[in-house]
Amino acid sequence: LGPAVCGHRGVVHGGLSADKWALGDVCALQAGAGEWARPQPTGPAPPPRAFHAACAVGGMVFIFGGHAWLPAADGTATAAGRVAKFGDLWALDTADWSWSRLTPPVPLSPAAPAARDFCALAPIAGGRLLLFGGLDAADRRLDDAWVFDPATAAASGGLAGWTPLTFPPLAGGGRPKARYGHALLPGDEAGNRVFLFGGE
Repeated sequence: LGPAVCGHRGVVHGGLSADKWALGDVCALQAGAGEWARPQPTGPAPPPRAFHAACAVGGMVFIFGGHAWLPAADGTATAAGRVAKFGDLWALDTADWSWSRLTPPVPLSPAAPAARDFCALAPIAGGRLLLFGGLDAADRRLDDAWVFDPATAAASGGLAGWTPLTFPPLAGGGRPKARYGHALLPGDEAGNRVFLFGGE
């Protein structure tokens, strides 16, 4: 599922049902009251998915990637089905609970991250987003990093906005290893530092 903290509210999108089908609903937890709500967002919504990444910037919740299990031809969840991975980025405005798609469903050029799941997303300075790692369509671990600029995406109609990030060498040499299922957390209020932890 894609959880994000937005002010004093926790927002959760998607995940898996008890029957292992991908969900597309939105749930919100008001921290002060300790109560759950189930908003009904307007606008075209992202396809149901699980194991995607999410983060919040201001009142906007962003989700990227994830996967959904497509059933077999007879509609059953069997080995004849397949996993479809996503490479799209969506924004949920919690002021009016409306969805907007920021990038095409499938990356149109190498200048965008490949479809993936189990990746991590975090806010950084300038209202931008940092994406790292995950598993690609062939279930290979990734060690790439991308920065998304919503302003650039808006100016291009969603055809641009992603920029690959090149890491300087670490103080002890090397760089973070390819991984999935990790955490990416803001390291300061200005968004100039991010912590990467764990994964497999």
